[in-house]
This record gives sequence, structure tokens and C-alpha cells, in this order.
Amino acid sequence: MHYLHLGDQQIHYVIDHSSSLLTTDGALPFQHWQWDIHRDQPIPLLLQQVSDIVPHASRTPLHIVVNGAATLIPMADFDETHCEAHLDFTLPQRTDSLERRVFYDVLPASNAVLIFGISENICAAFERLWSNVYFVSAQTGILRRFAARLEHSREKRCFIHLRSQTVDVACFLGNHLLGYNTFDTLQTADIIYYACQFATTMDCLPASTPFYISGQATLCEALAQSLRDYVSKVDVVQTQEEFAHHPLTTVAQLPFEFLTHILSL
Repeated sequence: MHYLHLGDQQIHYVIDHSSSLLTTDGALPFQHWQWDIHRDQPIPLLLQQVSDIVPHASRTPLHIVVNGAATLIPMADFDETHCEAHLDFTLPQRTDSLERRVFYDVLPASNAVLIFGISENICAAFERLWSNVYFVSAQTGILRRFAARLEHSREKRCFIHLRSQTVDVACFLGNHLLGYNTFDTLQTADIIYYACQFATTMDCLPASTPFYISGQATLCEALAQSLRDYVSKVDVVQTQEEFAHHPLTTVAQLPFEFLTHILSL
């Protein structure tokens, strides 16, 4: 299987063969390129670099995992024909923004649907080169993974997932998703404020609710130290332990949300 991750500042590419993960020279099949997802450029040059490595064969599915705007809707309220209107209402674009295509992923354990958008330019550019392309939100794998962590099946839990420019916060009761939101953050104090405020709104009081932090290890440890002044129990999700020391966890450049998609299928 072939996977691309369109992160906030980098594109990552991985080939994951279940029978033979390592290449003939012993190296992991991994590549990455610098980019800025928010600028939507330089698509032609970037895709030329990607296409030189990623096979174009129609039999080769290409999973594209995208960091970007996403919102939840209860499954009972979901109507496929209203996806675009719902995303535009909850996450409106600026008038000068490029056109976006709307997708959705189902979160069965949480009885919810995640609706997300990707630049139409990006979608069309990939589809011109590959005939078998699947787009998925990076938040989908994260929320499915968090829902599956049932240390205490009826316990309220709060998860903080750190990315380079944003933080995802999700609150659960067992595997039931109480709420999810993404915040733009630059400082530790911002993360603590948004996470604790959101958790309190979801009735997951920091004084009694365990908080779990995932993402880049150094950022997680620094946040955990500061967060313990406000939260009674804070644990950092150790990537290698979370995924049973899979070889891909040794690639430091691969973000947690991308590993989660690949290793949780």
C-alpha cells in the first residue's frame, strides 16, 4: 500500500508492505518534502517530485491523509447531500480562498461522521496522475484510535494531539465521543487554556479527568510538565509502545497522525 501525508509543512510518503517492510538495502521506504498546505503551492513542481517516486499504476491504491479543516456531526443527523453546507456553516472559508472539495469519514464507535475539506486544486492534481486515490482526514485515525483506548470503559477521558501549528482536543466517555475541536496555537499557555476550557465545557473536569497527550515526543513532554499544574492525571502516549514497536515508529519524521492511519487499518 502507498501512503501520502499532506501535513501542515511537509509531505510524507511511505510504502508499507506487510510481508516485507524493509527495502533491499535495509532502508525504510520513506520520503518527505517541504511544503505549506495553507498556501496550496507549489503543486506542479511538488507533484513532479512525488510522481517520480510513487507508482502510477491503477492497481496501486494511493491513500492521501490530509491535515486540514474538519468538523463532526452525529450520525443520526448526517445527510450526505448537506455535507458541503454543514462544513461551510461550521468552518467558513475566506472569500479569497480557493475552492475546496468536501469529503466525510465515518467514526462507527463514536456514532459520528467527520466532514472535511481539501483544496480542489490539490485533489485534481493528484487525480490527474493517479486513478486510484483515496482521501482521508488525519483526524479520522486519531479519533478512532482514541475511542479504542478503553482503559476504563465508562471513564471520561480527554486527548490532546499536538501538531506543528494546531492542537486537536477530544473528549470521550468510554468509546463515545463527547466533543472534538481543533485550535490554532503557538504557545503552551494557549494549549492549556483551550484544552482545559473545552474539556470543562464537555463536563470533563480537569481536576478529575485523565488527559492523554500525543504527537511529537519533545512537545508532548514539555506540555505534560506544564499541564500537571492544572490536571490531576496526565499521560504521554509513547509512540513506539502504542504501536508495538513497529519499524515505522523508528522514523522520527513521521507524525503521529500519519502513523495512526497506517498502523490502525
